[in-house]
Amino acid sequence: MPLAAPRNLPRLGETNQLDVFRAPIAANVRIFAGAAVVLDNTGAARPARPAVATDRSFGVAEREYNNTAGAAGALTVEVRAGVFGFRNASAGDLIAQANVGATVFWLDDDQVALTSATNTRSPAGVVVAINEGGDGLVYVRVSLT
Repeated sequence: MPLAAPRNLPRLGETNQLDVFRAPIAANVRIFAGAAVVLDNTGAARPARPAVATDRSFGVAEREYNNTAGAAGALTVEVRAGVFGFRNASAGDLIAQANVGATVFWLDDDQVALTSATNTRSPAGVVVAINEGGDGLVYVRVSLT
């Protein structure tokens, strides 16, 4: 039923910290602060990577985690969901203003591309802005997808 009067809309996010998520880290993985983090098909966290279409966007790490000598699950990553700026791809995968609102895909833990490369890249999130303030970055809403 549509609204018939104004209401206070519940919000998940900064007001109640529900934009922070945790997951076990995959074996032999290092996640840098500022890295885009995905969950692999086992549910383990790792930096976003190319050519793995089954990975699911999770968030962005706010600090570094080094599990290069550890087993899967030896460490737990904490990520934040939100809108973050990533480097833009080049050539045929360049993201432009016309792509605001479109889903883009991970090239790596710091770069997004316009296409899935024939379903070989995992979705990063939805483009919110391009080149905000002349910084050349693509701002993407990243969250558990």
